[in-house]
Amino acid sequence: MDIEKKNLIYKALALTFCIMFFSILFSQIFTERKMSKFDMEMTYLRDTLKEGQVILSLRQALNTRQGRSDDLLTDGLAARLFETGIDIQRLSNNEDSNTFFKKVSREWIYLNIELWQKLIAHNRNAVNKKSYIIYIYPFDCNECVSYKNLFNKLHKEYGEKLWLFILPDNAESGVLHTIKQYYKIKDNAPSVIVNGKPADISKIEGILKDSMKKNKKPAKKTKR
Repeated sequence: MDIEKKNLIYKALALTFCIMFFSILFSQIFTERKMSKFDMEMTYLRDTLKEGQVILSLRQALNTRQGRSDDLLTDGLAARLFETGIDIQRLSNNEDSNTFFKKVSREWIYLNIELWQKLIAHNRNAVNKKSYIIYIYPFDCNECVSYKNLFNKLHKEYGEKLWLFILPDNAESGVLHTIKQYYKIKDNAPSVIVNGKPADISKIEGILKDSMKKNKKPAKKTKR
């Protein structure tokens, strides 16, 4: 083999190693950015929940009920919840992010269920109640694309009026196991709960339209 061919092979090998090195580097940077984003979003949810508890304690200490009953349900929180849930679901199909996904998913479930409890408490006394969907999906779910498309549509249509809790089916989560037992949800199958009742995907839009009509505050009659 002449020197020119050897040099060509060495250059090709060097280029291949460079591509592999930068691919791994960029993948690591991307993963770290994702981790940073999820940490930021979950910290925001954690702080929101803690702030709500402090407000309740403060009112008890001051013996006052001043303020709204929906302090936790701030504008934009439902959107952040939905967008982060979709991002986490996207990770479930990425083998490179499998370890990170397992780490994130359990805490994500816990934070979502805490917010769900606050939403239920809000709806007990609120005039304009908020609808919600709890969506539980298994890992590597090929049939879940239709659910994702529907929830994107519903989020755009209803915004902050509809809360979407998008949860991975994590067998290690005791909280999720309790919910699945209560609603008789099967393992390893996409499941939906709409306003406290299990529902089929084909009926979700109809259920929500009926709920929105019932939950809408009636217009005040003008005095003549």
